[in-house]
Amino acid sequence: KYFEGRVKELESKQKQCEGRMVELESKEKNFEGRLKELESRKKELEGNIKEFKSKEQARGGRMKDLV
Repeated sequence: KYFEGRVKELESKQKQCEGRMVELESKEKNFEGRLKELESRKKELEGNIKEFKSKEQARGGRMKDLV
């Protein structure tokens, strides 16, 4: 009898753990999606920075021509 109760207790804990695993896997997918979003945003910002720097250099070049 004691062992039957213990087995049921452990089976219940196993189900809880399996539920938690599913929850964590779902969170992991959400984080992966968010990471991809952030990586694409980073590339976008890096592109903006390069564009800005090249415009600044062009502007700087024109300023030197005027001086």
